[in-house]
Amino acid sequence: MELNRVWKYLKKNSYGLLAPLAALSLYALFYEQAFIARLENITVDWRFDNRPALGSKVDPSLLLVNIDQASLDRFGGWPWPRNYHGDLLYLLDPEQPSVVAFDILFTDRREEKRDRFLAASVREEQANKFFAESLRKNGKVVLSAFAQSGQSPQNRPGTIDFGKTQPLPQVKGNPELVPGIEDSNLALTPVALLRYESFFGFTDTVSVGSDSIRRKMPLIIRVGRDIYPSFVTQILLRYLKIDPSAVRVELGKALILPTEKKEIRIPINERGELLLNYRPNLEFPSFSFASTLQALYEKQQQNKELPPEFPLIKDRILLVGATVSGLMELASTPISSSSPPVFTHFFALNNILQNDFLHVAPVGATALGFLLLCWITLIGLHKKNIRITLAVPFITLGLYFGFCLYAFNYHNLLTPLVWPSLGFLILHLGSFFISWIDELRSKQQIKSVFASYIAPSVMNQLLNSEENIKLGGVRKPVTILFSDIRGFTSISEALGEEELVVQLNEYFEQMVECVNRYQGTLHKYIGDAVMAVWGDVVSSSPRDDARNAVRCSLAMREQLALLNERWKSENRPAFNIGIGLNHGNVLVGNIGASQRREFTVIGDAVNLASRLEGVTKQFHTDFVVGETLQQFLKGEFLIRSVGVLVVKGKTKPVRAYEVLEAFDNPVRQWEDSWVSGYEEAFDAFLLRDFDKATRLWEQCAAARPEDFCTLEYLSESRGFQQNPPPVDWDGVMTLNTK
Repeated sequence: MELNRVWKYLKKNSYGLLAPLAALSLYALFYEQAFIARLENITVDWRFDNRPALGSKVDPSLLLVNIDQASLDRFGGWPWPRNYHGDLLYLLDPEQPSVVAFDILFTDRREEKRDRFLAASVREEQANKFFAESLRKNGKVVLSAFAQSGQSPQNRPGTIDFGKTQPLPQVKGNPELVPGIEDSNLALTPVALLRYESFFGFTDTVSVGSDSIRRKMPLIIRVGRDIYPSFVTQILLRYLKIDPSAVRVELGKALILPTEKKEIRIPINERGELLLNYRPNLEFPSFSFASTLQALYEKQQQNKELPPEFPLIKDRILLVGATVSGLMELASTPISSSSPPVFTHFFALNNILQNDFLHVAPVGATALGFLLLCWITLIGLHKKNIRITLAVPFITLGLYFGFCLYAFNYHNLLTPLVWPSLGFLILHLGSFFISWIDELRSKQQIKSVFASYIAPSVMNQLLNSEENIKLGGVRKPVTILFSDIRGFTSISEALGEEELVVQLNEYFEQMVECVNRYQGTLHKYIGDAVMAVWGDVVSSSPRDDARNAVRCSLAMREQLALLNERWKSENRPAFNIGIGLNHGNVLVGNIGASQRREFTVIGDAVNLASRLEGVTKQFHTDFVVGETLQQFLKGEFLIRSVGVLVVKGKTKPVRAYEVLEAFDNPVRQWEDSWVSGYEEAFDAFLLRDFDKATRLWEQCAAARPEDFCTLEYLSESRGFQQNPPPVDWDGVMTLNTK
């Protein structure tokens, strides 16, 4: 039994359980497709560009020496003679910077050519020597190199000696994944004179996809089989005084820099790249190259004070680089369409020194969250109404978008936005499509079940309702109607079969029209009897259902009177009917064998309604309702008590009432005062006050001498005046016939 329930649950929610797994599998197959990465990058760039300034700051150790337009105007066109950079180093040395890093390539070694260029060549050679002496004297200089594949080999025999720059020997992982070159001869390195006096690092940057936006920065570069530090890494090694042999590289995890106080762990991917954490509101502290040179020269050579705005240089990292368009290849970043390379290196250094790393959400955790969210919403929304089914996924996506922004802005956590959102949306669109198909099938099934039972207006309410009826069965409060033709056996014997069928069809046509007019459900014909129910399919309230049933019964009475007039003129027999109504909780549903089912209601309230229809025969009336219905009719219908009865097959007495007419009847046939007197007499009768009951009923009989109930109870009350009933008499009447 338990396994059966589990199987039904799995079958019912098969899409919600299996579709997320299928979607995740498809993503695993196609996640490297360029269009997915391109869409994701667009969302990442948007997050960077709209990032608020929340606790972001520039590390105080960083300073940019900017080769700007003013510097070019001062020293002439680019490239400058290298002794200018040597001058800067000589003047910086007394200020004791920690590191001076040139984001400039010093790779071209100019040859002596013809005599007319000899002087210029000699001057350039002297500039190189002066620059080299400055490097040797300073000892804290980092130069730039370039190793990106696709470069032409330098015109040098054999393998290039990298001078003071050493590889990183401790590497875990697959070094073949690290970007780089196969031959050192392909590397653009500083000229030999400079390589032996300073360290250098590779300034290669990474462009992801076809948009060429710098989102990552290599911290290591592969040259042949060796792994060398990038420009940023070399700056950190000089700044933190770390020997390259002590650096540990764990590809896919971290670049680990051991210091005296702690280990600095820089997160890298399997290619040795740092994911740059751009902050659009950062303002780099910078000073013009020309202004720096001028201020230091005046201080050291002319004993002048430094300008008040001149930055403190001691123990800082000075990054020397050009920012003027045309001196270098500008590139796009998530926060700028034209950013100089020196800015990218500045951001990378600031990320590391400030421990301001951008972390990517683990794939496993993201996949698990995706599955759980899809399972919860898909299974939770199963069979829900269309508005909820549409609203919840979009609300959930909005919350996820907010979570992604919150995680990015406040916790430096980069969570994928595109594939989880697209996958989630597609899955819910699929679920919506399936639900729509199921709803069409359900409506078709409901139409096939109810088409012959209910009015078109009720059918529309049923199909448009948010909670369609459960055909399997549900308990509901309903009002049940039974009507039956009196003396039908005698009528059928007097008429021929064809005539009887014609007259019955005319009768049923009008009775069913009344049921439909007052929003009832026609359940069945039982021979000449009609069974109808209110509240089984659609219901505004039990009170409205009860009142609609009563108005239907009164309409049936009126329509039958019109039919009888016509039949009388056609020399056809008249029909007399009895109607019984009752209200109660019953089981509503499609009930029966698998070969044939029938929409119906079952329960004790149904049986009592049938018995009340039979009560009409014994009390010579045509319309009787049960006591549970009487509470809904006050103020709208004029009713009177018929008796306290124990109907056949029951043991509990019920008080039955006759509905005389509606208060809004245009032509009133009953006086309210007469009914009040009748009810007062009936209550006195039940209280054994037979003298009062007799007196009041005599007044009622005088006004309506033909009223059967009045005459019956008057006769019985007079009898009890002469011969009182037993002490335990309670006025209950037991009926032995249906």
